[in-house]
Amino acid sequence: MNSNRHQQHLRASADQPPVHAYHSEAPVIVTDTGRDASSYNPVKHVGDLETSRSVPYISYEGRGLSVSQCPQAWKQIMQSSGKTYELNNPNSWFYVIEPSTTLTTSERNWAINAGYVKQTEGYRLTLSPRSSDPHRSEKSYLYYDSETAEQEADGHPDMVASITREQLYALGPTGGEYWKQSFKQPPNKACPVVIRDLIPVWYAQHLGFDGVWWLNTYDPENYSAPRGAIFQEKLSEWKCTSHDITLTPDDTPYRN
Repeated sequence: MNSNRHQQHLRASADQPPVHAYHSEAPVIVTDTGRDASSYNPVKHVGDLETSRSVPYISYEGRGLSVSQCPQAWKQIMQSSGKTYELNNPNSWFYVIEPSTTLTTSERNWAINAGYVKQTEGYRLTLSPRSSDPHRSEKSYLYYDSETAEQEADGHPDMVASITREQLYALGPTGGEYWKQSFKQPPNKACPVVIRDLIPVWYAQHLGFDGVWWLNTYDPENYSAPRGAIFQEKLSEWKCTSHDITLTPDDTPYRN
């Protein structure tokens, strides 16, 4: 981030310990939204950066380049044998998101005012196990119309279904244009869950961060590990090692 924007949007927190700094050299500060910001460097990308990247059908990371500090885990999750690239930028800052947290007021208000989203009424379908089966857990889904929610509920006769009204987010004009440029999925097929989860990504990009970092649980066996995404317009500020790097046993630091 440039120094003016850094001073405008970030403030140091002397009262809050750096609980999200998995590496001692990674400083943590608190943004004006209440979320942390941290400098993860270096980061690694599993894939191929030497050919043109294809447009995804959909992505929770928007147009960002996927990165992490545990590439072994992501190779396992993706079942990939692709190259591993190291990217360096000592001046980088990531907007940090805890998966269990909700949208902040700043994120929501900005996204609505900027035309990325609009609020609309929708429905939450909650499916609960009929018995205390330890291998089954409660699940919930969001829909814009009750008919689709009811059809999904009918497809799970072994579960107890509950449908409730809920305020959801739909794409606004700015969000619709972003969707068309970023994904193969048509905007009219956009899922309310993906739209909601992209709001902090859009907000972080607006604030001038290098990208977003998600503090997912390190559990590759269940397809979960911490990860980040670098915004396209920030990639030129990162130095990339364009060949496969040697991974070490310490390349999986996120055991929690």
